[in-house]
Amino acid sequence: MFVGTNHGLLFALDAATGHVLWQRTLGRCIASSPAVAGEALVVGVLAAPPQCDRDVPSYIAAFDVRTGRTLWRRGAGPVEAPPLVVGGIAIVGSWDGRVRALDAATGALRWSFRTGGPIKAGAALAGRNAIVGSYDGSLYALDGRTGSLRWSTAVGARFYATPTVAGGRVIAATTDGVVRAFDTHSGAELWSRSIGRFAYSAAAVANGRAYVGSYDHRLYALDVHTGDILWTHRAPGPVSGAPTVLGSLVYFSSCGSCSSYEQNRNARRTFAVDAVTGRLAWSFPDGEYSPVVSDGIRVYLTGYTTLYALAQR
Repeated sequence: MFVGTNHGLLFALDAATGHVLWQRTLGRCIASSPAVAGEALVVGVLAAPPQCDRDVPSYIAAFDVRTGRTLWRRGAGPVEAPPLVVGGIAIVGSWDGRVRALDAATGALRWSFRTGGPIKAGAALAGRNAIVGSYDGSLYALDGRTGSLRWSTAVGARFYATPTVAGGRVIAATTDGVVRAFDTHSGAELWSRSIGRFAYSAAAVANGRAYVGSYDHRLYALDVHTGDILWTHRAPGPVSGAPTVLGSLVYFSSCGSCSSYEQNRNARRTFAVDAVTGRLAWSFPDGEYSPVVSDGIRVYLTGYTTLYALAQR
């Protein structure tokens, strides 16, 4: 298991024991999830801590998954978006407004595409296209092999959340608190739904439902086809990170430090709710931004300063 920290540390951990296999000190804030591409671990970084949000030259790098040895490094704007790996190519956006496609083994630039604003959301795969949202208020579909523009749709609101592709639709939230659905082939907007305050959360889609969090302290379940609200679940703090669907449950965390006026340690909590009804199954007294991940054996949870492995009872 690989994880980066806001203090610039990159870890490889044994998933069964939590034992540290290797560790690198990068000296740069790591806000996005690293991505594995064969023998390479691709990571984007921001500015140096504690001022992670400074707009300064930064880079994308790759490390050997077994040893942590640096394989390559390429300059970019600050990178907050997780890389999308497709066929040995890492597609990643940065604050300089560019989407870059890099050879994951060598770092060689395959193509780049410039948008009109910073890119803080990850890319999603729709067939042969990479779907990317930008702070210029547009959603782009780029040919994954060439970077050529297939379509773009302007909505006039910033895309911070990584889009989700399912059932011929792209589901994406914007920072004005609206979730929208687009046709994957044309980019036409199919529906939109307001979910309160800021919507930074990527959607999780399963069984005709899209689950997305809001800064109004709620997780929303929306009908994928219509955008109708099926249920909401109230949390003690903003829901900033993406939810995860595993089996019949939806997992999500509420944030205790997502805004300066809402510092609340008691709001750091992770919930598992029924995917159909939204009824609480259980909760855990830590969490902040990140969704849980699973290897089918354990569920792994990122807390505020602690990493947890949870086993099914």
